[in-house]
Amino acid sequence: MAEEQNTDLTAEIEEQDYGVRLPPDPAIRKLAKRGRDEFMAVVKENPSSTLCWALLAEGSLLSNTDAADVAAYAYARTGRDLGLEQLREAGWDGEGPVDWGYLPNQGVFRCLHALAMAAERLGFGDESDDADTLLRELSDEAWRALRGDDVPSDRAVDVEVDEGEFDHQE
Repeated sequence: MAEEQNTDLTAEIEEQDYGVRLPPDPAIRKLAKRGRDEFMAVVKENPSSTLCWALLAEGSLLSNTDAADVAAYAYARTGRDLGLEQLREAGWDGEGPVDWGYLPNQGVFRCLHALAMAAERLGFGDESDDADTLLRELSDEAWRALRGDDVPSDRAVDVEVDEGEFDHQE
């Protein structure tokens, strides 16, 4: 009798090691559920969400003004610093890959990309290069996707978040 094959691709993906993974980010579900009208409320409720900081930075970069570029730089640096701290707490020791396909990690990557762009616009070429280099070291796949050289992976893994455990923040 033939062995039964596992056809659950999600389980197969989750079993593979693509690098460090952050804990679930409750802001992801809140943003999806509550939408643009409540964006700033979600940001205020989730100040440690790197995705929130990335979205703030990316939105500022779209404005294409000097003041918005300064704001983007500040948002992206905040998100980068939070993200690197969270990665260390998750077991990252400063080397090795971080999983681009894991949704809660994507805020860190997006903050690094936004920081590289904002720093470049502000004339901080060395800092722009450093952010771009760190992004590539963490995940070449993320670096290519965010630069537009590649499309995001179809192996993105979302996680369930029990919103009840975060109700104290609302």
